[in-house]
Amino acid sequence: DLYRVVPGSRGNIGPGEVQICEALGDSVRVANVLPASGGRDAETIEEITRRAPTLLTSRDRAVTRADFETIARQASGEVARAACSGEMGDDGSVEVVVLPHRRRGEDVPDPFLSAGLRDHVSAHLKKRCLINVNPEVRLARFMPVDISVTLRLRPNTNVIHVRETAERWVRAFLDPYEGGIDREGWSFGGTLYAQDFARMVTDIQEVRHVSDVRLYGDL
Repeated sequence: DLYRVVPGSRGNIGPGEVQICEALGDSVRVANVLPASGGRDAETIEEITRRAPTLLTSRDRAVTRADFETIARQASGEVARAACSGEMGDDGSVEVVVLPHRRRGEDVPDPFLSAGLRDHVSAHLKKRCLINVNPEVRLARFMPVDISVTLRLRPNTNVIHVRETAERWVRAFLDPYEGGIDREGWSFGGTLYAQDFARMVTDIQEVRHVSDVRLYGDL
């Protein structure tokens, strides 16, 4: 019997990390110019539980908004999340936004390296749409935002430690993959409110009160 073992997401190595060709040894020099992609770990029980209902209702046809989102995610293991407005233009266009999995060392995915994924998802959807529907797939766009948060702390608190913890909390809360209120990723096109940061009081026990929040950016 022949068994093949793959490293999952650990196989998504960066550029220049492939240096040895095992079949030819030292007689050939090799190097990967682009990073590897497509490696994905096995699904967790939680992921399977969330996906199971879609398997019972999906008929491999994109009709409803949920259908477009489900089929876009199923098009490739490189798709982390997908969103569809459910609105159809006069020309039959339906916009679908996909968020690729980020590679090792990335805060956000490189749009150049994800262009092929966009085309693949588009072709996958077109085969499963009604004849008068034209899915327009685009990659998620990211908007930088500056945030100033003033905290009132409890007595005898290590200010430096709390500042570092609060910075990590803000980054995690706004993370497109694991952020948001439900920790399933910041919602596509979601509006950021200053009041959202009041949740920090519950998560960081040294914080007594969030006294001021200022947001800078095109929100």
